Amino acid sequence: QPRRALEASLAHGNAAPVVASPSDGLRLLRIPGVPAKRQTIALRTRVVGAPLPVVWYVDGQVWRQTHSDEEIRWPMELGRHRFAVAAAGQPPTSSVTVWVQ
Repeated sequence: QPRRALEASLAHGNAAPVVASPSDGLRLLRIPGVPAKRQTIALRTRVVGAPLPVVWYVDGQVWRQTHSDEEIRWPMELGRHRFAVAAAGQPPTSSVTVWVQ
Protein backbone atom coordinates (compact mmCIF):
# COMPACT_ATOMS: atom_id res chain seq x y z
CA GLN A 1 0.00 0.00 0.00
CA PRO A 2 2.73 2.59 0.75
CA ARG A 3 4.20 2.13 -2.75
CA ARG A 4 0.79 2.67 -4.40
CA ALA A 5 0.14 5.75 -2.28
CA LEU A 6 3.58 7.16 -3.12
CA GLU A 7 3.02 6.49 -6.84
CA ALA A 8 -0.36 8.23 -6.65
CA SER A 9 1.30 11.16 -4.89
CA LEU A 10 3.94 11.41 -7.63
CA ALA A 11 1.32 11.17 -10.38
CA HIS A 12 -0.55 14.13 -8.93
CA GLY A 13 2.62 16.17 -8.31
CA ASN A 14 2.04 16.68 -4.60
CA ALA A 15 3.93 15.70 -1.47
CA ALA A 16 1.28 13.67 0.34
CA PRO A 17 2.93 11.63 3.10
CA VAL A 18 2.70 7.85 3.10
CA VAL A 19 3.42 5.34 5.86
CA ALA A 20 6.91 3.91 5.31
CA SER A 21 6.97 1.92 8.57
CA PRO A 22 5.40 -0.21 9.92
CA SER A 23 4.36 -2.36 6.97
CA ASP A 24 0.71 -3.19 6.44
CA GLY A 25 -0.33 -6.49 8.03
CA LEU A 26 2.64 -6.62 10.41
CA ARG A 27 2.15 -9.00 13.36
CA LEU A 28 4.19 -8.46 16.51
CA LEU A 29 4.54 -10.31 19.80
CA ARG A 30 5.14 -8.56 23.09
CA ILE A 31 8.00 -10.13 25.01
CA PRO A 32 7.18 -11.16 28.58
CA GLY A 33 9.58 -9.67 31.12
CA VAL A 34 10.65 -6.77 28.88
CA PRO A 35 9.39 -3.42 30.21
CA ALA A 36 6.51 -2.02 28.14
CA LYS A 37 8.41 1.25 27.59
CA ARG A 38 11.05 -0.72 25.67
CA GLN A 39 8.53 -2.44 23.37
CA THR A 40 7.69 0.11 20.71
CA ILE A 41 6.91 0.33 17.00
CA ALA A 42 8.83 2.72 14.74
CA LEU A 43 6.58 5.07 12.77
CA ARG A 44 8.13 6.64 9.67
CA THR A 45 6.73 8.51 6.70
CA ARG A 46 7.91 9.08 3.17
CA VAL A 47 7.16 12.19 1.13
CA VAL A 48 8.13 13.53 -2.25
CA GLY A 49 10.07 16.76 -1.84
CA ALA A 50 10.95 18.68 1.29
CA PRO A 51 9.99 17.42 4.77
CA LEU A 52 6.67 18.71 6.04
CA PRO A 53 4.65 18.68 9.26
CA VAL A 54 2.57 15.50 9.55
CA VAL A 55 -0.04 14.16 11.94
CA TRP A 56 -0.13 10.51 13.00
CA TYR A 57 -3.46 8.88 13.82
CA VAL A 58 -3.77 5.68 15.85
CA ASP A 59 -7.10 3.87 15.65
CA GLY A 60 -8.78 6.96 14.21
CA GLN A 61 -7.56 9.37 16.90
CA VAL A 62 -4.87 12.03 16.55
CA TRP A 63 -1.81 10.70 18.33
CA ARG A 64 1.11 12.98 17.58
CA GLN A 65 2.30 15.75 15.25
CA THR A 66 5.87 15.63 13.96
CA HIS A 67 7.83 16.19 10.74
CA SER A 68 7.92 13.72 7.89
CA ASP A 69 11.67 13.18 8.24
CA GLU A 70 11.46 12.19 11.94
CA GLU A 71 10.97 8.67 13.29
CA ILE A 72 8.71 8.41 16.30
CA ARG A 73 7.97 5.38 18.49
CA TRP A 74 4.54 4.14 19.53
CA PRO A 75 4.35 2.01 22.72
CA MET A 76 2.90 -1.36 21.70
CA GLU A 77 -0.57 -2.18 23.00
CA LEU A 78 -2.27 -5.53 22.57
CA GLY A 79 -4.77 -5.78 19.74
CA ARG A 80 -5.34 -4.63 16.19
CA HIS A 81 -4.27 -1.06 15.43
CA ARG A 82 -4.60 1.18 12.41
CA PHE A 83 -1.92 3.82 11.84
CA ALA A 84 -2.62 6.67 9.42
CA VAL A 85 -0.61 9.73 8.45
CA ALA A 86 -1.63 13.09 7.03
CA ALA A 87 -0.01 16.36 6.11
CA ALA A 88 -0.87 18.79 8.92
CA GLY A 89 -4.33 20.25 8.30
CA GLN A 90 -5.22 17.59 5.70
CA PRO A 91 -7.07 14.27 5.85
CA PRO A 92 -5.02 11.06 6.13
CA THR A 93 -3.42 9.93 2.88
CA SER A 94 -2.01 6.54 3.88
CA SER A 95 -2.71 3.88 6.50
CA VAL A 96 -1.61 0.43 7.65
CA THR A 97 -2.97 -2.15 10.08
CA VAL A 98 -0.79 -3.91 12.66
CA TRP A 99 -1.59 -6.68 15.15
CA VAL A 100 0.14 -6.90 18.54
CA GLN A 101 -0.19 -10.11 20.55
